[in-house]
Amino acid sequence: MNISKCVNKVNFNETNFDDLKTFLNKTLGTKHFSIYFITASEVSLFIDQLNKNQSAGIDGIGPKIVKLCKEFLI
Repeated sequence: MNISKCVNKVNFNETNFDDLKTFLNKTLGTKHFSIYFITASEVSLFIDQLNKNQSAGIDGIGPKIVKLCKEFLI
């Protein structure tokens, strides 16, 4: 199952995030992963802390690209 098909493009807040979490747990049948609500500012801080000199991961996207695209990712 592709999780992205379950998620519409909406602005999440803690209330509808809990609804999404409940929906995913029901859809998946078991808890295969943990999902937590985080704010855009928390994402921004995390991206700022990435070391741009590290190599890319399995997805082929390195931290330098993530930093350059930060506004779009948030």
